Amino acid sequence: MPLIYTLQRGGFGEIDRKISREEYTLDWSQSKVFLVVLGSLAKQSIPCLTIQSDVIERVTTFKLLGITLSSDLSWEAPINAICAKVAPRLYYLKQLRRAGLPSADLLYFYLTLIKIPVLCLY
Repeated sequence: MPLIYTLQRGGFGEIDRKISREEYTLDWSQSKVFLVVLGSLAKQSIPCLTIQSDVIERVTTFKLLGITLSSDLSWEAPINAICAKVAPRLYYLKQLRRAGLPSADLLYFYLTLIKIPVLCLY
């Protein structure tokens, strides 16, 4: 179960205290930190998170509940994820059209494999 923690003005002090009291047992080698930094803080250097002498890797994008988020909250990461998912399916649709499949079957393929599972997530 992932530990999701919101960092506001207080810093990582609360989570560090909970870890030191052993309320959480986590494998820090598999843990990563995702920070959303906006405004004037984006230009400042934020130090790495170190817990129990382990430096936790910082990531700029991650997937939560099927939605890709980026640390600057831009649209680039989610759009790239959707395009990567749709591109091979559109290729198969194009191949089926070249093979002469009726348009009703092409529409069925589009609705069941492209529109509903990929594009209706958002």
